[in-house]
Amino acid sequence: QNSRRKKIKRWVLLGLRLGAVAILVMLFARPYFAVKKPAGQGRHAVLLIDKSATMQLLCEGQRLVDLALNQAQEVLCAASENTTAEVAWFDHAVTPVTESKQQANQISLKAPDECFGATNYSAALMWARDRMVATDAAKKDLYIVTDLQQSGFAGNSLDSFPEGVN
Repeated sequence: QNSRRKKIKRWVLLGLRLGAVAILVMLFARPYFAVKKPAGQGRHAVLLIDKSATMQLLCEGQRLVDLALNQAQEVLCAASENTTAEVAWFDHAVTPVTESKQQANQISLKAPDECFGATNYSAALMWARDRMVATDAAKKDLYIVTDLQQSGFAGNSLDSFPEGVN
């Protein structure tokens, strides 16, 4: 009976030790599964406007950058009330126009005086992807207003866009 009691004590002690280790593991463990946030309301638009050197060229008496600005302004004016937007100029780097998400139809844009940088679509698309990931809007739209310089593509930057971006 004494050996039986010792055997039961050993099993109980083993169970307590295993429980203590399991509690320690749970205390120090990081969340393994990402919690998917529910989609928010409304729409979020990211607008990229090219200001590379080729946008300085004239077309029908206007600089390409001025024509691009007019198209961008049309997109912003046509947006619904529940649409927020972030706008940025891009050439070899991205220069945000808006500080953060703003109502799309309240953003006013001014064309740069000079356009002189090289086109880098990868930098612009990475910036846009970061903006899209950061928003919880139900619908996400990406607008790129550019003259499509082929030299600006240095790889496939569209692979890492979140699902549901139009």
